[in-house]
Amino acid sequence: MATERRIQGLNALLRKEISDIILDQERLSKEVFTTVTKVDTSSNMSIAKVYISVWPDDQYQRIASLLQHDIKRIQRQIDKMLSIRVVPKIIFVEDKSQREASKIEQIIDKIDKQGHVAK
Repeated sequence: MATERRIQGLNALLRKEISDIILDQERLSKEVFTTVTKVDTSSNMSIAKVYISVWPDDQYQRIASLLQHDIKRIQRQIDKMLSIRVVPKIIFVEDKSQREASKIEQIIDKIDKQGHVAK
């Protein structure tokens, strides 16, 4: 098993490299913002869950489909960049935290407006 420190370093490296690869993808629309928010590598370093956030939210399925279609090419690029024996298998996961934060913010704004109206 890898040490926690090594896994954190690998997570940071994967986040940067995968972000760069996604940024360079011409197939992804320039009107859609795709962000790698977090990478979580398993303790045996066999799997890396790559959390992505897409804005606008309604474009997530399209972007996820494009990324999934290109997963082998992305995996090969990562394999070339990293000098470790076994590179973790990449799995893209939707990061819903931004969407949830936005919903909470809307609710707070609504409550705030109602509070001001009642005064």
